[in-house]
Amino acid sequence: MSTVVWYEENRVLFVQHEGVLTHEKVTHWNAIAADLMDAVPPSVRKVHIILDATKVTAVDLNLKTVLADPVVQRLVQHPKYGWGIYVGNKRNPLYMFFASVIGQKFNEDIKFFDTELEAVEFLRTQDLDLEHLQVKHYVY
Repeated sequence: MSTVVWYEENRVLFVQHEGVLTHEKVTHWNAIAADLMDAVPPSVRKVHIILDATKVTAVDLNLKTVLADPVVQRLVQHPKYGWGIYVGNKRNPLYMFFASVIGQKFNEDIKFFDTELEAVEFLRTQDLDLEHLQVKHYVY
């Protein structure tokens, strides 16, 4: 299961993966995130995504298939896509590898952190409109 919610309305999405990360889950959450970005007001320049991998138990993906997926491409090439912030990656090096390759392929701005707090602190420094951003400690 993957959960997609607004962390900060129209500015930061929060995606939490749980269990085995499959192509179907990736496609599902990418479609939701892209639809949410499409609905963001024109005045908002960038929407950042915090991706929480702390509950990922395994990665069952074919990298070539993910890179060629039009749904994935729609999100990572979205004009409003800002930073992709990955949290909890040390628990699953394969997840981190996939994120790195996808980030490089699509020239994404990505960062890896151990905690949600580090991710939020980083976003505060990168986007002045988010100086007020607080840690939500999402638990699903």
